[in-house]
Amino acid sequence: MGGYRFRFVLRLVAFLIPSLLPGQVVSLDTGSDPGEAFPSSWEARAACSDILLGGLYEFLAAEERILPQRGTPYRVKVLPARKEGAGYLVFIPSRDDRFVLEGPGTWVVKRSLRDGSFLQAKIFLGGDPGNAIRLYPEETWTRMDVSVMDIPWVQGLRLPYRFEDLLVMPEDRWLPSAGVPWEVFSHVPDEYDRRVEGMVDAVRTVLPLLPDADDGALDAAGVFVRIATGEAVDEAGFNCSGFAKWIGDSIAFVQTGRLLDIETLKRRYESLRGSRWGRIYEEVRDPYFGLDWTRSLAEVLHSLLTGSGSADPEAHDVREVPGFRYVEDVGFRVKDLAAVLYLEAVRRPGYFYFGSVNGEWGEDPTLWQHYHVAVFFPFFDEGGRFHIVVMERGRETPFASFVRYYESQHVHLVRVPVPARFSPYIPSSLER
Repeated sequence: MGGYRFRFVLRLVAFLIPSLLPGQVVSLDTGSDPGEAFPSSWEARAACSDILLGGLYEFLAAEERILPQRGTPYRVKVLPARKEGAGYLVFIPSRDDRFVLEGPGTWVVKRSLRDGSFLQAKIFLGGDPGNAIRLYPEETWTRMDVSVMDIPWVQGLRLPYRFEDLLVMPEDRWLPSAGVPWEVFSHVPDEYDRRVEGMVDAVRTVLPLLPDADDGALDAAGVFVRIATGEAVDEAGFNCSGFAKWIGDSIAFVQTGRLLDIETLKRRYESLRGSRWGRIYEEVRDPYFGLDWTRSLAEVLHSLLTGSGSADPEAHDVREVPGFRYVEDVGFRVKDLAAVLYLEAVRRPGYFYFGSVNGEWGEDPTLWQHYHVAVFFPFFDEGGRFHIVVMERGRETPFASFVRYYESQHVHLVRVPVPARFSPYIPSSLER
């Protein structure tokens, strides 16, 4: 997406996003000051300009050292390195008297060992090592890309400065003009992050008790049944949809002393999704089950937690995430999910998400189908590091494994506020 178009989209999205409970939506102001998200090393880089901008011999002969800076509270470690045909000069600002290689504000300048030409500079941002700026030299200007969670976010921005000039220029002279909302990389963990993390910890303690069973869920009376028929079963356990309901049951039981009704969650919103050609498969394949189920869960839980219901089943869909494309009733690409959840967690701290995985599924015919449900918990720990916890079908799955398994698919997300009080519901049949 071009730079001007991207800035326009950010302004539009910031204007349209409403304020939601429990956390306040963080406005994405374009062209913001990077502030504390970017500990500056420019004095140290300027002091090393003869080495940094000089010949390849001087660049490679640099010595490791620590330089003080008068204009900032950060000392900077200068670290030379060589690897795979390239030479590097790394500038690492101190953080709590430590030098973290992949910490915010670290610059990594890369030059070719073949001819000494500059190849790129990488600047690590806050929140995760996958949040970074990359600068590439052009003839009289510099190209800038920005990644979120190692996923391309902003690409091809044209900066009106020579690459060599940027290497020794204070960041606050050029970063604000790039039109990127840098504050998304300086989130300070708060009580809402602690709520999400606390909910994760509570659920983890109960996961070993939860059995697995196809089409299994608890009904409103706390009896294990088949979702499709409502009949009681001898084999207790949850499938993916039943486990998502159990998360909702745990919230509902604390709030009301009752569990959720399966028939309410099985509502089909045929007027909101699908096509008239696909409706012949509603009964035999139920291709939108996961989408309808997660939307119903979000609506019921929002009503319980906020006291205000909505007549719109789509009211809690995650639709507008700057820089990433939402497809109606399909969602976002799984390969972009880390960045989508990161930006959601920054702008709306204190939410967790039901996701409906969808893609081509089945045979005779193959349909685009919502065939799996998972639960996502994004939060920042006390050190400011971002985490995404995935739970599905009664177990915790490493996020990277989830993405690898479903990377060719999409996932539709609905958001639910994490309650101030949460306790996992343990069916009497599972108590030890």
